[in-house]
Amino acid sequence: TAPISADGKAHTYSVEKEMIFHMHQSDFTWVAFFSKPVKVQCFSDIMPLVSVPGLIHKVQFRMNVVEVDDGKNPEEELVVRVALLDECTTGQSTMREHCDHLKTLGYESTSG
Repeated sequence: TAPISADGKAHTYSVEKEMIFHMHQSDFTWVAFFSKPVKVQCFSDIMPLVSVPGLIHKVQFRMNVVEVDDGKNPEEELVVRVALLDECTTGQSTMREHCDHLKTLGYESTSG
């Protein structure tokens, strides 16, 4: 897998409490919650092709926590929770049938 960055190098991002990220191929938007401030790096096997349109059937994504700020409670473990925030963020997914199916459910979904 490759780092998600324009220059091909792994950038480190500081996260205080939560991080929202959009997966272009699936059109899913996720939120990751961290119990402590952290520094993360994100990687994908689709890089550097992320901006190139086309059918990609399986994309691997990895987020590494590379540093944890233990602050005043070093004995407490880091807790990470990840949740799906929006299952059809832009409506432009390569999984178009997924977004179309959401419209037939008969109830309000997070994508409206």
